[in-house]
Amino acid sequence: MAEKIFVNMLGIFSVKRGKKELSETKIKTRQMTTLLAFLIVKRNTTVNLDNVYSVLWPNEDSDNPAGALRNLIYRLRVLLKESLGDDLQYITTLENNSYAWNPDINIECDYTVFENFINSADASNNTDEQIQLYSKAVGLYQNHFLDGFSGQDWVKPVATYYKSKYDSAAKKLAKLMLDADYAQEALDISLKAAEFEPLDESLHRLILFAYSKLSRLDKVREHYKFITALLNKELGVRPAEKTIELYRKLTHIANKIEVDIKLIREKLLSLLHAEGEPLFCDYDTFTQFFDYRVSTFGRSDEPAYLVLLTISTKEGRKPPKDIIETEMERLKESIKACIRRNDIAALYSSTQYILLLKLPTQENAELVKTRIQGLHKDNELMTTYSIVAV
Repeated sequence: MAEKIFVNMLGIFSVKRGKKELSETKIKTRQMTTLLAFLIVKRNTTVNLDNVYSVLWPNEDSDNPAGALRNLIYRLRVLLKESLGDDLQYITTLENNSYAWNPDINIECDYTVFENFINSADASNNTDEQIQLYSKAVGLYQNHFLDGFSGQDWVKPVATYYKSKYDSAAKKLAKLMLDADYAQEALDISLKAAEFEPLDESLHRLILFAYSKLSRLDKVREHYKFITALLNKELGVRPAEKTIELYRKLTHIANKIEVDIKLIREKLLSLLHAEGEPLFCDYDTFTQFFDYRVSTFGRSDEPAYLVLLTISTKEGRKPPKDIIETEMERLKESIKACIRRNDIAALYSSTQYILLLKLPTQENAELVKTRIQGLHKDNELMTTYSIVAV
């Protein structure tokens, strides 16, 4: 019996037979790789020749597509025999001079094995078996389906389907791992999945929880700051309430019973921001400071002012995405140089900072604005300032 052929499509495309392998990097042309992958994926269906032409030459009008395809098939047959052995007819000729992958060849594709593992895990009621099956599936998913060909129309829906299966399996596996106290494994799975889907907050909540289980409060805080900055930069939004509440809960329960108040003081002092610098925090923390400080200012009759700084184009529109990050960092440095240690600042949106300043008069707040304007100048962009007493 001929050796089984294994095909990898969840990662670098390759076809293996025993110790012999034909990889994407060894195939001479992109068209030839596309044709081979297409024939294998469609091996159980009848494919119209027009469909093959549209896959290989989507934006070209050929006078003789049938001749071009025959030439490509010939070259691919030669390559398969040279790379995998000449004792098999890999590509067969059907009626009307159409072509198909030989259905008699014993072949196994990683994406079908991947899906079978997931389906078996979904159907199982045994936690250990589910962990084992999901782990095998997730391990097979090295990259998106035919990732190097993701722009091709025939690949897109298939890639989306398997990506969705992977996302679901990775989350289920991470949750099972966390419940079974395999926190490091759950973290590794969630981090890998987040590389493929960086804006999925449910994955980031799993990461936060895994860090907490590993007693890594520093990483919980660090990752929450990362999420907050990422969502603001990419979508202009704050984390969802579920994420905020989880963060609060995890940072609260991380504090173990302590009998020495001096140790608590040392821990708190170690978390203070740099000497002489104002506090920059996320907006959720800013709102808590606002609530506390406003109530304090009200009782002590000390005024405070909110200042909103917004960068925009000269026409008042949002700047191009590729320059926002650099410009906002420049603005941040200008703010740090102009406000005091007991003032508070936060990123309000991808193009805005909000400040809470403890100052005696609005004139003082206007002076802060003027100082920031003096440091933060740009010929292409403008910064607008709004000030209101609290």
